[in-house]
Amino acid sequence: HTTLHLLYSRFHHEFLYDQGLVPTPEPYDARRGQGIILASDGRKMSKSLGNVVDPTEIVNAGYGADAARVAIAFIAPYEQTTPWSPEAVAGAYRFLARVWSFAEGGNFAEKSAPAPAKAIARAVKKVGNDIENMSFNTAIAALMEALNALAKAGVTAVGRDDFAKYLQILAPFAPHLASEIWTEILRENDEIHLKAWPDFDKNLLRDKRVKIAVQVNGKLRGELEIAVDEPRESVE
Repeated sequence: HTTLHLLYSRFHHEFLYDQGLVPTPEPYDARRGQGIILASDGRKMSKSLGNVVDPTEIVNAGYGADAARVAIAFIAPYEQTTPWSPEAVAGAYRFLARVWSFAEGGNFAEKSAPAPAKAIARAVKKVGNDIENMSFNTAIAALMEALNALAKAGVTAVGRDDFAKYLQILAPFAPHLASEIWTEILRENDEIHLKAWPDFDKNLLRDKRVKIAVQVNGKLRGELEIAVDEPRESVE
């Protein structure tokens, strides 16, 4: 079924290309097939089978559209067939509630302490790469991990600009919540969804210390933690 649609669309596009109406001979860079969501009865969700979970029910139950979006993105890798989980929505809702509570804390620092700054830099890089690779579930996991790091440091150790970056990378998954915090708490005048993807300081991603294995006659005997610029003689 999908192959036929691809054939039709490629035929149309190549005709338009021959007429000089489109700039490329092929309409697609790549194709990624999505997985199937299974219903509670173990069958594929389908309108014809009458076993589809209506997102409106999730919204009206008080979870909201953002929790539904995050749950769908987080439930499994994009290509994987997986059963639907109502618990996933509840988990997504709790995560977003934590983001809101953290934002309401309000007293952001002028500049982040080292730990939260590093956490934001890692998250910006990871989420950006994961979106490009359509690895949405691991992007959500990175957002959760970053929030844990921010909460551990405390709102007064997190710079306002870094938290703004966190909202920008959260926005593709939770657009309503991110926009509300952006305008009502951070008091930004522009629209978060029109902002460019945030940059990050690559120097923050360089570890200052590393672990090396100690082997004797091919057998692991221990580990040493050293500075990345430790001289060879000192390490030996």
